[in-house]
Amino acid sequence: YLRILEELERRNKYRLIDSYFPDKGPLRRELYKKHLEFFEAGNKFDERLILAANRIGKTESIGGYELACHLTGVYPKWWPGRKFNRPIEAWACGKTGQTVRDIIQKKLLGPSNDIGSGLLKPEFILDKTPRRGVPEAIDTVKVKHISGGVSELGFKSYDQKRQSFEGTKKDIIWLDEESPLDIYTECLLRTTDTTGINLGNGMILFTFTPLLGLSEVVLQFLPGGKINEIKSGSKCVIMATWDDVPHLTEEVKSKMLASIPAFQRDARSKGIPQLGSGAIYPVPESDIVVPDFPLPKHWPR
Repeated sequence: YLRILEELERRNKYRLIDSYFPDKGPLRRELYKKHLEFFEAGNKFDERLILAANRIGKTESIGGYELACHLTGVYPKWWPGRKFNRPIEAWACGKTGQTVRDIIQKKLLGPSNDIGSGLLKPEFILDKTPRRGVPEAIDTVKVKHISGGVSELGFKSYDQKRQSFEGTKKDIIWLDEESPLDIYTECLLRTTDTTGINLGNGMILFTFTPLLGLSEVVLQFLPGGKINEIKSGSKCVIMATWDDVPHLTEEVKSKMLASIPAFQRDARSKGIPQLGSGAIYPVPESDIVVPDFPLPKHWPR
């Protein structure tokens, strides 16, 4: 009996992706509406951005989950989004080499001493190349695709600068956390079909909490700084708050909110861009803004 339990534990450890979005239970799929909406939008939009609160699972259960499905070609039966029936070339990108290793690489592959315990099952990880200059970091991974071919995933960081993002067409580029504008622009070029063989455009997946406010990149998705969800042209913007996921209890949300500086609360709990450069005044905007009202005639103008 003990050996059976140990084997079940071992199998579950290397089948992490199968634990997400179950049919039943308190964390059942239907309760993650924003996640499913993001996946489904891949059918129509080449660029998808989820402006999300912290701790809602934007890195692991949105960006990482979808990328793992595309790399292997293994999709759950309920999958509502775009599918690839061939191997793909993809990048997974973050701020620095260290954060890419500690967050994105770990989510997809598992810790360096236990490769295969992440979202990609061990039997799909064929080969990996180390990254120079960052201990235990990986540069590229070869991933088995169910079609019989091999997908290739590269890990990149924004501190490598724009020039390192030049190169060939990519099917998917996942940007976890906000990138500089020049890198975002370069990624757009990498996912645009210029091959003439009608493979179609690739996709950009953007997942971040908007702590930099209405930055140049955010304004590419929110014209005029109007903060709302958008689905037009090639772009889709979805906003997700703490209230959009079932795994955060009211007690947990209250504790987290109390520990966050007031001027960051809207960004970290609701995914609303933090307004003001550098957040000079550490008070929530709601404390100083009042509804419009007729200005008295005697007021100076």
